[in-house]
Amino acid sequence: MESLLTPGEFVMFTTNGQGWQHIGEWKKFTRPSTSVPYQPQDTENLVGPKPKYNNINLRQLRDSTEVGPEKKPVAWKYFGNPDKVTGGLGTGIFGPNISEGNRTVPLVMTRGASEVGLYIASGGKQSAMLGFFPIDEGDAPESYGKAMHSIATVDGVTGAKVNQPYIGNVSPDMDENTTLDWFGDDNSTTADEGINQLLPEELKGTTNEMIQMDRTKPGNYKMSIQAHTDGASEAHIYGWVDFNQKW
Repeated sequence: MESLLTPGEFVMFTTNGQGWQHIGEWKKFTRPSTSVPYQPQDTENLVGPKPKYNNINLRQLRDSTEVGPEKKPVAWKYFGNPDKVTGGLGTGIFGPNISEGNRTVPLVMTRGASEVGLYIASGGKQSAMLGFFPIDEGDAPESYGKAMHSIATVDGVTGAKVNQPYIGNVSPDMDENTTLDWFGDDNSTTADEGINQLLPEELKGTTNEMIQMDRTKPGNYKMSIQAHTDGASEAHIYGWVDFNQKW
């Protein structure tokens, strides 16, 4: 997404894939402590019969009743979104939104798309950004819950290496249309999950795909796994142990 600076600008995204997902907010580096979430744009305030705003950029748009060499008419009301809560999350159309001032810039993602559209209407200079978002997902069925994290090895702006900590002895792989079962992408791509790749070298191939623990005695328990910081100064690992074998 892009930062919309005035009420006279529209940016909308379309997809023929899964509905747009909200994955984060981009805070303004000049005001991180006072940031507030983005707000869906209500185009009735801009191009409705009784507009709330009337700046020069907006008037340029409202007065532009024809566009292109064929002088096609413009129906500005269709640059709005009926979703005034999220701006179209979960659907094929996201935007427009307000992200000027202290408001953050929303980051959204679609999956399985063969076509993505970007529509900009502005009285001045305006831009937006599209990119690819590599993710590594858990392979468990949907009833288990969703688990995923982003993968970044190179800074997209500076080209510098990004330190990517990971659990196990195999770095995470990018998943695409992963089969939701216990083996998932391990059947088709790099096996970056599983018991063996988590175990220290002396236990690999000796556990019959299980890590046994004595559950009959109270006290503290310790379990050793492999983990790599990949050069990061610190890394935090969060997890849980399925003692009752519910899953």
